[in-house]
Amino acid sequence: MAGYVSLYAAIIISSPPSSSGSHPHGLEHAWKWLSSVMNSEPLPGITATLIFNFLDICGRRLMTTYGRQFWKLVELLNASFLPKIRTCGGDGGPISRLEDFLSQSLKTRNIREPHGFLGPNVWNVR
Repeated sequence: MAGYVSLYAAIIISSPPSSSGSHPHGLEHAWKWLSSVMNSEPLPGITATLIFNFLDICGRRLMTTYGRQFWKLVELLNASFLPKIRTCGGDGGPISRLEDFLSQSLKTRNIREPHGFLGPNVWNVR
């Protein structure tokens, strides 16, 4: 499941070739996915992993596009949804990774580019 979410996040932030026009499944879907997950009951052992993987890949793009609104969502995730994840049980590792990611991101107000990100110029190679 985590692999599917990582692939989905990578597709969302990818830049299509300039000849193809607009992105068929753009960043607005990342916002919808994240808010949908936060409006659902967390599942033990999987919700923390899915959110971490998703934000690790999409977080930078969400941050640069949505700015303050994104940080408000991250603060809500940290203050309200993370405690729900903790109470539903599950493995401590995924919850700790998400907690560390959120606290570091909120402290620095920055999220790094995902590992291996190619950027929009990947299509210009000849």
